[in-house]
Amino acid sequence: MAYEAEMRPRAEGVLRANRGKGPDAVMQMVEDRCGGVFDDIETVIPRTDLAAHAEHYKRLSGFSIDILNAEPPILGPLKGRAA
Repeated sequence: MAYEAEMRPRAEGVLRANRGKGPDAVMQMVEDRCGGVFDDIETVIPRTDLAAHAEHYKRLSGFSIDILNAEPPILGPLKGRAA
């Protein structure tokens, strides 16, 4: 029950986003910009744009590095190990 309560909103956010500009949007951008013909993808879509698109989905799902780092540990401290 706790797992579902935490994960459902994340999954719903990703689902709603996919109905608009989902991950396939990157392929559509490539098609729109160059007809799908290129030698170097970074001349079509800079790495920073791809990273921003990926970060959007990480934030929606709650898996962005800063969001994860702000969460308490799921497993708790390891026994017999210095903190």
